[in-house]
Amino acid sequence: MVTEMLFLALALNLDCFAVVLSFSLTGISLPFLSKALIIAACALSLTVAMLFGETLAVFLPPVFWNYLAGAVLIIVGVALLWQNEGKCGQVIKEPQSCDKNNDRNISPKESIMLGLALAVDGFAVGVALGIAGFPLGRTVGVILVTQAVLLFLAGRLGQILLQRKEQSLAVRFFEDYGGICSSVLIITIGLVELAAIIT
Repeated sequence: MVTEMLFLALALNLDCFAVVLSFSLTGISLPFLSKALIIAACALSLTVAMLFGETLAVFLPPVFWNYLAGAVLIIVGVALLWQNEGKCGQVIKEPQSCDKNNDRNISPKESIMLGLALAVDGFAVGVALGIAGFPLGRTVGVILVTQAVLLFLAGRLGQILLQRKEQSLAVRFFEDYGGICSSVLIITIGLVELAAIIT
């Protein structure tokens, strides 16, 4: 379960990494408070989703938990793969779209809206994790620590690439493959959940 938790944390935060990297590459500042609000919005969404999943599991026989959780994860992964040009894809291509007042700085208000947009895809995954019986506190903690680390790394990497003038290659990579990698990881974990029942 720990391995699945780590892979899920990575999958759910790849979009966030790519968005913050695109900000850094275009000179848009993301202050500490704005980063904290993005993390808080994702934490709230994930917590509510997992609590909903745990509540739903109460009304289902335990034999169905892994089936349903695995199926939800696979459906979410396929859906993300299908709509790879969603909100996050648009932000990666046009990071200025989040900077509503064009001050090259993501304000707390703008960061909350961005955090909620980033949290939408993770809501269904959170429901699946709640149904599957993942521990709420530990799961949310691991995912949020991973998100905080990736936010920091994205900012630093963006600064390095900007200095080396290699930003176009990095952005193009995440435009083409970031969403795919995230979707494949989520689908794989869904298959692992189903395989655990069979074996």
